[in-house]
Amino acid sequence: MIMVFKQIGRLLLRVILFLVALILTVILAPLGILHFIFKHFWKRRFIGGLAVFGDLILAIAALIDRIANVLLQSLFNKTCIIEKGYRFGDKDDTISFVLGVNENKGTLTNFGIKLCALLSKFEKDHCKVTFNNKLIKYENVLYELLKDPE
Repeated sequence: MIMVFKQIGRLLLRVILFLVALILTVILAPLGILHFIFKHFWKRRFIGGLAVFGDLILAIAALIDRIANVLLQSLFNKTCIIEKGYRFGDKDDTISFVLGVNENKGTLTNFGIKLCALLSKFEKDHCKVTFNNKLIKYENVLYELLKDPE
């Protein structure tokens, strides 16, 4: 019985954290975007501001992609990959990365292959590129961790 109350308490805490994060995002995100636009367009003029704003939009798109990876995990694990594939749902992965891992492993279903093909219409070999970029990032992190401190 105590375990049930602990589970309910843990769930309640997570729901509260979710709601606080959601409310703060809805309230503060517009202020942050306005500040960002004012700061970067004022200091860098219009063209420089556009470049930095483009980077912000790409970062937000990647975050939305990670949210979609978590929300769609059940559906995509059933429709995009075979049983032994790398699973959707890790909060640190984008959909494109998981598709790229499974493309590399040969564990995509026909639907997964078609989804990669659709993404490749926007960027050539998008799933492979995303997979390789993340591997390079992790290689660089490991290199930094393993090199001798000076």
